[in-house]
Amino acid sequence: MATDEILAFLHLVWGEREALVALPFKDARGRWKEPALFEWPYAYSGAQLHVAKVLRDAGDLYFTPVKFDEPSRTQEHALPTRWLWSDLDEADPRKIKPRPTIAWETSPGRYQALWRLTKTIDAAVASELSRRIAYKVGADHSGWDVTQLLRPPGSVNHKRAEPFTVSLLWSDGPRYRPPPVLPEPSLVRGTASIALPDVEPNRKRRPPTQLNILEDAIWLGRRAITTGEGKVDRSRTLWAIGCLLAKKGLAAEEIAEHLHERDISLFGATDAGPKYVDKPEQYLIIAEKAAAR
Repeated sequence: MATDEILAFLHLVWGEREALVALPFKDARGRWKEPALFEWPYAYSGAQLHVAKVLRDAGDLYFTPVKFDEPSRTQEHALPTRWLWSDLDEADPRKIKPRPTIAWETSPGRYQALWRLTKTIDAAVASELSRRIAYKVGADHSGWDVTQLLRPPGSVNHKRAEPFTVSLLWSDGPRYRPPPVLPEPSLVRGTASIALPDVEPNRKRRPPTQLNILEDAIWLGRRAITTGEGKVDRSRTLWAIGCLLAKKGLAAEEIAEHLHERDISLFGATDAGPKYVDKPEQYLIIAEKAAAR
């Protein structure tokens, strides 16, 4: 039953047009798995078997709203889309504007959503419009990039102590006309991907530049940046590290490499795991924003 619910939802999002789609997952031990992309809709049965296996093995399933033209989940291969998306986090979709076309709850009090457009637009432009929504409604400021992963309704969230079945709130919300003047794709597309070296976790690895005592405490994870619930805020911690490295004059590409290393070293052994290891381009996005401040 859950498998059918998930596939029906994915069909609603991905439609009938031929493309490659992504269904990565975390296994029961929290290890990230990125299988080959599926040829949608012809590989429907293969996707169905994959979804069923992830559920049976107590894994955490994810999908991307956008589809791809090559077997690579990267921005450069993202196809034009009719969707905007957001990891709303604690922003309640019942209370925000614009009202989502589709909304669902991923864990108690945490949500994700999609907004359907009346016409197809460039994926990078859709990402920029998604970013604007995220900032307007107080959603996760990192939950809008082109390769953003979301949890499909019907899957199970094992992130917290009690597993939670991701539940659909509604799928019949309004559709929206894109703004009459859209951002120029070349101005918002940014860097499609970044090649990062393999990292051996080492929480005590020294920084690439001289830091003062407070900065060093942030680098080593000893000065906790926490959420309202008192938990370590991974995204804000990485942003703080990116800013302090940018302040020291490091280039964006170098900052991105160090953010990748810190993400794995500081958070790899935690229950939540690294924040962006599944979408490494996010390290460069953070680095470029920090360097531009």
